[in-house]
Amino acid sequence: MKEKILTGIEREISILEDIQKDFLDSIKDKGTFDSLEKYKAVHESDCGIYIFYLSNTDFPYSEKEYNEIKKSKSVFLPRFNNQNLNIKMESKKCLYVGSSRKLLSRLAEHFTESHPKTYALHLSEWAKQIEQNITFQILEINKNDASDINNKMQKCEDILWDSLKPILGKQGKK
Repeated sequence: MKEKILTGIEREISILEDIQKDFLDSIKDKGTFDSLEKYKAVHESDCGIYIFYLSNTDFPYSEKEYNEIKKSKSVFLPRFNNQNLNIKMESKKCLYVGSSRKLLSRLAEHFTESHPKTYALHLSEWAKQIEQNITFQILEINKNDASDINNKMQKCEDILWDSLKPILGKQGKK
C-alpha cells in the first residue's frame, strides 16, 4: 500500500521542486487502523498525515442532510464535497485527509469530543451508524528529517487530497 501512495505522490511531486526526495523517504506508512487504541500501540511520531476511509458502505447522508446535521450540532464540522461522494477506491471511499504536528491529539479530536469550535470530524457527534465502517491510515513523518516541515506536509496532504477526493473537508492550508 505504501508503494501505491508514495508512487502516486512521487509522480505528482515532480512539479513541486521544493519537496525533496529525502522528505518522501521520511514518510513511514504505519498501516490502517479501526480504532485510536490500536494506533496508540504502534505510535512513534507526533507528526504525520492521516486518511479516514469509509469501507463497505455508502456515506449515509445527502449533502442537505449532512448540512442539517452541521446546523443542529454545536460543533464545527468539515464541509461536504458532493462532487466526491460517488468516487470509490476498491471497496472504500476516502472520507477525510488531514495532517498534524500533534498527530495523536488531532486524531483524538476527530474521534471523541473536542472543543466545539475546533474544526474536526467529531465522529462521536454524528457518525454512530457508520463508525464500525471507518478506518484510518497513518503516514508518520520524522520531523527531524526535513526543514520547512509544515509546507512540505501541506503539499503532500494537498496531493493526496487531489488524488483521493475525500467526501468531507477542504483542500489547502487550514
